[in-house]
Amino acid sequence: MFRGLAPWVTWLPGRLLQTNVIGCAIFAAVSGSSAATCATIGKMSLPELGKRGYPEGITIGSLAGAGTLGLLIPPSIIMIVYGVAADVSIAKLFIAGVLPGILLAALFSGYLMAWALMNPGKVPRPDRVMSWASGCTSRAT
Repeated sequence: MFRGLAPWVTWLPGRLLQTNVIGCAIFAAVSGSSAATCATIGKMSLPELGKRGYPEGITIGSLAGAGTLGLLIPPSIIMIVYGVAADVSIAKLFIAGVLPGILLAALFSGYLMAWALMNPGKVPRPDRVMSWASGCTSRAT
């Protein structure tokens, strides 16, 4: 996950913290479950971000916030349950969840950017530079 997303986020304030938000949005679109999203992305990202020196509070906070995207981004299991219980079109619920899900992911990402700009000393420098062409290229920074 980090190798795939790092070239996209290394230029953003907050760097690899952004992988929590993007990873949760992608996994929510695959699984449809907030619990599965939070557990899966957390199992991968918490040890990795901790090892790289990111503060535990903002790391867990970004995961806790972005983990909720599974409720909005289709195929949301909650939307299916609600649609069946309330006799509402599940397709319309899915369509209605796309824009708010993307907007919420953008707001989480924006918060991480603002936090990183206000706390520049708490975001570690990248330990390697990721290039678009070659994937992962080690360079001293």
